[in-house]
This record gives sequence, structure tokens and C-alpha cells, in this order.
Amino acid sequence: MKLQNLAAFQDKAVLYSSVLAFVLYLNTLNADFVYDDSRTILTNPDVTAKSSWFSLLQNDFWGTSLRHKGSHGSYRPVTVATFRLTASAFGLSPFPFHLGNILLHSVATALVAILARKVLRDDIGTYFASLIFASHPIHCEAVANVVGRADIISGIFFLLSLLANDEKFKCEGIQCGKKRAPRTPSPEPNNNIKVKRIVPPRSITCNCCSKLHLLSSVIFSGIAMLSKETGIMVLPMCILWDAAKYKISFRRMWQIISKGTDPELRKSWLFITMSLAVLVNLRISIAGGYFPVFASADNPASRSSSLLTRLLTFLYLPVVNFILLVYPRHLSFDWSMDSIPLIESIFDSRNLLSLLFYTSISIAVWNPFKKFFLEEHYREKFQSLGILVVAYIPATNLFFYVGFVIAERVLYIPSIGYSLLLGLGSQKLYKRTRNKNIVMLMLIVLVTLSWRTFLRNQDWYDEESLYKSGIPYNPPKSWGNLGNIFAEKGLVKEAEFSYKMAVHHRPNMADVYYNLGILLQNQDRLEEAIICYRSAIQCRPSLILAYLNLGIVLSKQGKITEAMDIFKTSLTITADSVRDWRSHESARTSALLQIGRIYSDKGEHELAIQTYTTALKQMPDHYQPQSLYNLLGESCHKLGQDIEAEHWFQMALGAKPDHVPAYLTYGKMLARNESRLLEAEAHLRRAQVLAPSDSSVNQHLGQFLMEHERYKEAAAVFRMALEQSPHDSDLLSALGHALKEMNDLNQAEIYFRRAAAVKPSDPSSHVNLGALLHLQGRFAEARESYSQALGINPNHSTAKINMERLERTMKRRR
Repeated sequence: MKLQNLAAFQDKAVLYSSVLAFVLYLNTLNADFVYDDSRTILTNPDVTAKSSWFSLLQNDFWGTSLRHKGSHGSYRPVTVATFRLTASAFGLSPFPFHLGNILLHSVATALVAILARKVLRDDIGTYFASLIFASHPIHCEAVANVVGRADIISGIFFLLSLLANDEKFKCEGIQCGKKRAPRTPSPEPNNNIKVKRIVPPRSITCNCCSKLHLLSSVIFSGIAMLSKETGIMVLPMCILWDAAKYKISFRRMWQIISKGTDPELRKSWLFITMSLAVLVNLRISIAGGYFPVFASADNPASRSSSLLTRLLTFLYLPVVNFILLVYPRHLSFDWSMDSIPLIESIFDSRNLLSLLFYTSISIAVWNPFKKFFLEEHYREKFQSLGILVVAYIPATNLFFYVGFVIAERVLYIPSIGYSLLLGLGSQKLYKRTRNKNIVMLMLIVLVTLSWRTFLRNQDWYDEESLYKSGIPYNPPKSWGNLGNIFAEKGLVKEAEFSYKMAVHHRPNMADVYYNLGILLQNQDRLEEAIICYRSAIQCRPSLILAYLNLGIVLSKQGKITEAMDIFKTSLTITADSVRDWRSHESARTSALLQIGRIYSDKGEHELAIQTYTTALKQMPDHYQPQSLYNLLGESCHKLGQDIEAEHWFQMALGAKPDHVPAYLTYGKMLARNESRLLEAEAHLRRAQVLAPSDSSVNQHLGQFLMEHERYKEAAAVFRMALEQSPHDSDLLSALGHALKEMNDLNQAEIYFRRAAAVKPSDPSSHVNLGALLHLQGRFAEARESYSQALGINPNHSTAKINMERLERTMKRRR
């Protein structure tokens, strides 16, 4: 593309519009990562540099192999590369990512201004079109949401491709010295139109520059496609652009293609067409012929069994998109599920809107088709309308079903055509009336759009704001996501309310049932959690995480056989149609760990080791293996295989040097070897440093000190643990024993009594208190404590033995 002396970028419309685009989005700089940003950036190995650069060419937008059946199917390596470069340079702070989006949007706006100048060739229209694009609220999802960068970059290269194509016949050999005589194509004979048609001269004077611009256009289109798939639509747009620019009717286009009446254009169009075919085939071959399968909630109409419902709904969706462009008052982060109800009858009133819309479009398109070679402004309308329509085609479900109902970010490129149309309309209106109120009206429109953009950006500030803003439009998705945010913040009541509101609006939301189950499980409301997990499984039988947690809850309830069946069932679920295959594969490994735990608890350590070994073989690369190594070490130790056990403990600490359970189990194993007591204590104290607020860590250290008769130190550690868990009966009893060994019997009694009060159904706490009272010679009180223990468990051996001793002592005293 030739820009002599950068004249295009010196255009004030370029400067003003790009500055406005930058300023309007400054309030997104302090925004957080929201919605899909986490999965696309924070947990994407292609962005966090956990995978090679080459993997960007093999994986989808989310870091999953394109050939994996669970792949989303979005192939955007150029966009992912910009994320990776940003993360490498600045880390995973959201600020540089948002700044990058704003700068890219400013560049896109500048290019729109350059294109507007070429199409409209008037200050009024150029200013209005470029400023409309800079300020339109429909762009908030693309700019304020980091993931929307794909649409911005694709839009930039879409514009570059179009501008390069526009320049391909303009060089007259001045720069390269290969000037030839300009040639004007012969006019098309047309007996039906008596008005003399004047075809503007087209300089076909420099083949090398023409080919360079054409090649640049194709290269830019390829980059646009690799930024986001819809960018490929610039190539058919280039052909329509030429037809409009040189006022060539469809009949004349056919003559050029079939008979070669204009060899230069024919070569250009054939090259563009072949390039389009090559790029599309390349994209399909990279995916291995696989096409993504979307959930019914993503695009409900695509799963409808009624052809009429699909047809009427798909005809109506472009109407809604156009309304969002014209009146961007009602915007939502997500339009899936039932946000746009299906049109199931021809008597639905929304069909009237569709009829009106397509009638208007037909009239608007027919006039340019019929008259663009007679009147200049029809060329401008054709080019503007062409971008609006052609760029939107991939979202129409015309050629393939898409994974959304409406997505505001998809309108980023089509809005270029819409902005040009508004610029053209304002330009014609002002020229006809010369009324300065027209300019005032244009300013009011720009201020209104800018204010709406500013306010909409605030919705994208954080996830809570975003999901609250979406409740009026998509209540089930919004309430479900809002519940996750409240759960992360520890707002349990608010989270539970949000989850229940979500399933109230849409009862088949498996993820919401699962998340509600987690919330209830953490509150020890196990029966309610079981109901939620079973509901999640019923809604989505492939949700392996629901099986995993259901099995864990059943294990806690002592329903071991039922839990084992659930775990084994989860292992039969494949990841063929699972969206988050990483979580799926991790859950399979975790299910094997749970099975191994059950075997270990039953004393079947050989089976436990076999299960853990199977998990080790099937473990995905992204799985954190420290827990698996630690469990293998425990089982080996229980079988007396201490050398193997020590190997696995060291592997666990190598995989995660701050893995507290490994320090505890390794330390307890070393404590059995008198020659390695110092190492054992070092490991236990390391665990204490890593988890100072974990009472169980202090409990293990205290027990170690008790076993080696360091009672004073043990008592101090138990006191620390009780500060963290003041109602733990085991800790209360342990401190009581330490004080008893220190001969501080009065204090020991206090803690034994507290233990018995906290857990009155535990016979051991009553036995401990009775033994202390027995030691103090308080036989009647001791007898009462022993009796309470035997009342709870008549077969408690220690209570029976102590009671018999007490009876003999009391008999001797009498």
C-alpha cells in the first residue's frame, strides 16, 4: 500500500478519531481479567510459555489441540502470539493486556479514517464515519475484554488488505521506472441504458507494483484469518470493491472472468479466488477435518428439530444485530441460552421485523446493483454496505453453525461498513441542506455514543459488575457466574442464592448444580450436596467432576461400596465431546487416587499401589503429580518398602517443594528410624513454616514431640494448634495428655473436660478424663466418667479395663 509522505496519516480525521478511541477506553486500564480471559490467558499454556512456540500453530485459542474432539475449533495463532509476547514482557498483570487492546483499537480507528477518506472523499463524511467507529459501544466487548483482541487484530488486517487491494492499479511507474501507457478498459455495451457511461481511467502501467499490492492484500488477509477466522471475508470483499470502484456490473464481471475482456482485473480476481481457496483449505487441513460441536445452550436454534424454527430464528438474528448497531442501549456479555427465544411460528410478531429488515436491505442493495455505474454515490453505498454484509456472513449460520446466538464482538468488522454508511448519509444530508443543525445533530450522536461506551466499559471492570449487568438479558448464565464470584469471595449465602436463581431460570444447568454441590459440601451439608451432584450428572452425564465429588461425599458418609462404583463409572467417561478436556483428564486421575485411598484404608496396599501406578501412567502432562507421589510413598511405607517410599516422597517434594502433606508423611516415616530423628523433625517443622495456620500440621509435630518425651515443647505446639482450631477434641485431649505428663494435673483436667464437652459422643474423651480423676484419687468422679464412656460404647476395652481397676482400688480402700 502506497502512502506518499504519509499524507493519509496526516489527515486530521485520522488523528482525532484515533485519539478519541484511545481516550474513551482509558477507564478499562485498571480493569481485571474477566469472563473468558482466565481460560484464554491465565490458564492457557500457549500464553504462559508452558508449551513451545510451535504449539501455537497446532492448538486452538484455548491451548487445546485442534484435532482434539473437545477443541473449541477457534484457530487464532496470531492473537495468541500477541498474548504470549505481552505475558513474556510484562507478566500476567491485566494492565498491559488492556493497554494493548486500546492501542490496537486506536490503530484500527485510524485505518477506518483512511478508508473513509478513500470512499467518501469528503471531510464531513470522513470525520463522522471515523468518529462513529471510535465511539460505538458495540466495540466494548472487543476492546474492554482482553479476549476481544482477536476481533481487533483481524479488523486491522482486514482494513490493511482492503487498502492494499485498492492501491494495486495506482502506480504509474514513477517510483520503479517501469511506466507504461495508461489504458482504459472498453466500456460495456448496454442497449437498455441510453445514458452514456463514463468509465474512469485505470492506470495499468506497472506490473511489479500491481502484483506487490495484490500480494500484500492476500498476505494481510491470511494474517486477518489467523487472528480470527472471519478475517478471511476480506478476499471476496476485495472483488466486490473492485467492481464498485470501477463501476462494473455483474454481467461485465462475468465477461471479464470468462472472456478476459480486462486481463489485469481477471488475473487479480483469479489470484484472489485461488488464494481464498488455498487459505480455507489450509485452515480445514490444520484442524484435521474436525469441526467443533457446540452445546445446545450456545446456539439453541441449531439444535432445533424444526426446519421452520431454525429458518425463522436465523433470519431474525441479523435483525437483532442490526438493532444493536443502531440502538446500542441493551448490551450483554452473553446472549446464549434463551436470551433470544426461538421463533417457532410464522405468526410470531418478530417475523414482521425480519420482513421489514430484509425488504429494506433488498431495496438498498438493488439500487446500487442497478445504478452504481451511473451515479457516483451508489458506488460509495455499495462499498460501505458490502463491508457490513460480507463481514457478517460467517455469523449468519448460513454455511455452518456457530457457537453463539449473538456476540457483540463479531460486529467489530461489520461496524466499519455501518460507520461508512452513516458517514455517507450525513455527508449527503449536509450537502443538500447546508444546515448547521445537521452538524449539531452529528455531535449529539457522537457524545451520546461516547457516554454509552464510557458507562459500558465500567460493566467490564470486574466479573461481578459484568455478570450483574447481564442479569436482565441472560439471567441463568449471569446468576450462575455471579454465584462463582460470591463463592470465591466467601460470601456463602449470596453464592447459594445466585446458584438457586440460575437453576430457577434454567433447570438443566449442570455446571451450576455442580458448583452449588461444592458450596454445600464445604459446609458439611452432605445430603444436599449429593442431590446437587446427581442433578449435575443427570443434566450432563459427561461431567466427570460431578462423579468425582459425589464419590468423595459418599466416602465421607461411609458408603464405600457406592463411592467405589461412582469412581469406577467416572473412569468410563471419554473426553470426546468435553469442552474443558484438561479438567476432564485431571478428574480421571483424581478418581484413580480416590480408589487407591479406599484400598489403602482397607489395608489392601498392594491394590492401592497398582491403582496409583495406573494413575501415574494415565496422568496428563498438566496434572500436578505431588499428591499421587505422596500417596504412593505412604502405601509403600505401610508395606515396609521404605526405600521405594522415600523415593516417592522425594519425587513429591521435587514436583512441589512446598507440598505440606509430603513433608508430614515423609517426616513421620523418618521418625521411625532412631538415626534420622533430626531429619524427621526438620521435615515436620518445615511443614509448620509452610502452613502456620494449619492445625493438623501442628498436631503432627506435637505428636512427634510427645513420642520423644519433649512434653513442654509438645504442649506449646498443641496450644498453637488450638488457637487455629479451638473446638478440636483431639487437640484438646492431646494437650491434656502433654500437661498430664508434665504433672500439671489441674490444667490437664480443664482440657480433658473441654474435649468431653466438645465431643460428648466420643467415649475416649470420657476415658481420658476418668483416668486423670482416677490418678488424683477422685474415684467417684472417675467412675462416673468411665460409666459415661461405657454408656456410649459398652464394648470399649479401655473403659472396661479402667473401670475394673477402679472397682478393685475402691474395694481395697473399703
